[in-house]
Formats: sequence, structure tokens, C-alpha cells
Amino acid sequence: MFSARLINHKDTCMLNICDTELLGRTLNRGSFTLKISEKYYAEKVVEKEEAKEMLKRSDNINMVGKEIISLSVDMGIGTQDGVKAPWEFGQADRGDILWRYTLPQTDWLKQNDHIPKDF
Repeated sequence: MFSARLINHKDTCMLNICDTELLGRTLNRGSFTLKISEKYYAEKVVEKEEAKEMLKRSDNINMVGKEIISLSVDMGIGTQDGVKAPWEFGQADRGDILWRYTLPQTDWLKQNDHIPKDF
């Protein structure tokens, strides 16, 4: 199961979704901290099929957790190259992170040196 929050604003649909067991946890590494908060991720709990539908119709997606990332990769929505696991230890106990961007957002990230130009 997954915890999800869908946000519609103008012509954009953003999905925040995580593996349910990560909800309420805070992941830390050096100066990087990620809180998997109920406010951000827990509008409702969804099963795999509903998660698939949400992934398909979303323009921007913030995913945390091995199960949701695996599902998105299997669907061709995310790629393993886009997965960030900023944890040097305990990776099996922590959530991987994948952000999905639209092409204009990716272009902006490249132009502003936030991701490699050949990404």
C-alpha cells in the first residue's frame, strides 16, 4: 500500500506518494533531511492499481520508497537512473527517492546546472 496526496493547480497535477511504512519517518544524511510527513504524503492510502492510475495522470511526482519507485520504473514512468539514494548505510531500511520532472523543468534544471547537461 501507498500513502498519496494529489494536488491539482491550474493545468498541473502533482502527486506526492510514498511507501506507507515510511510515513512519519525522518531520513537524515549530513545536512540532507527528508521528513516523510502525513501532511505532505498522507491524504489517503491507496492500493497498487489506484497508485498506477495516479502515476499515469500526474505531471510532477515526488516518490519515496522502494515499492513505489519499483512500480513507477516497471510502468516506464521513472527510471533507475533517476533514483537518488542519499544514504551511505542502511539503504534497505531507508527510502529511495525519485523526482519526475516535465521536459521544460528538466531543461531549466540543466541550464541552471542542477543536473548534468547530458542527463
